[in-house]
Amino acid sequence: MSVRAGALAATLALGTLAMPACATQKLKLEMSREIKLIPPTIRSLDVDPAGQVDTSETPRTIKVTMTGDPELQATFDLEGRLEAREMQETEPGIYTGSFEVQTGETGVVDVVGHLVHTPTGAKQDRLLHRAVNLVVPPVDTESEACAATEALELESQLRGLTVEFEFDKYDLTPRAREILVAHQAVLASRPGCAIHVHGHADEIGSPAYNMDLSRKRAEEVARLIESQSGIPPGRLQIHPHGETQPVDTSGTAQGMARNRRVELSALTTE
Repeated sequence: MSVRAGALAATLALGTLAMPACATQKLKLEMSREIKLIPPTIRSLDVDPAGQVDTSETPRTIKVTMTGDPELQATFDLEGRLEAREMQETEPGIYTGSFEVQTGETGVVDVVGHLVHTPTGAKQDRLLHRAVNLVVPPVDTESEACAATEALELESQLRGLTVEFEFDKYDLTPRAREILVAHQAVLASRPGCAIHVHGHADEIGSPAYNMDLSRKRAEEVARLIESQSGIPPGRLQIHPHGETQPVDTSGTAQGMARNRRVELSALTTE
């Protein structure tokens, strides 16, 4: 484990040094050294299950996994719900914990991981925004009719609706906003049908990083749809895929740009 120390200033004063012959001089030597505080590194933060979680029937346990520097103190918060829940280091640099959600509980859960070197207080935080979306799916006849007929019609209208992203970015480009606003009427139609938001990334970077990036891209698209169309969050289901489902495997710059995308659908195999 690397040693982290706080910013220190040390002064070394050397006493009087006798000079030869008849002259005596006093020489004072001062030395200072500044050691910078190096924060720990959090490489990834994940939850399982992620995305939309059905709480309609039984309580659910959500597992939190964080990877980073080994042999440190790890905790996580749920923004507005829970603080400083301890995590255990199950393998070197792999920390795990969990939290419970109750039957019928709804809302968005944001997870914040913390990794601390306790002797010095050096710390790093990592936010996993909208990690879990707790919903109670509707079970009325309108939803059943959607599952049988309307979802197929909505799927045909959403097929090919894709927005692309710049390298290592999850902010929506002006072109992406234009595409989503143009399809506002379609997205707001058939209120009983779910809309699946699939986030993707190119192959540059680690699988864990790309999974997190694809989640953020899907979340940004969902936020715009909700704000522009008035669609409730429970209707939008987030599916991060990372780099696992490329549409172009050429390895070229143009091919990787096509893989940095979010796709929308009314049907999903997940």
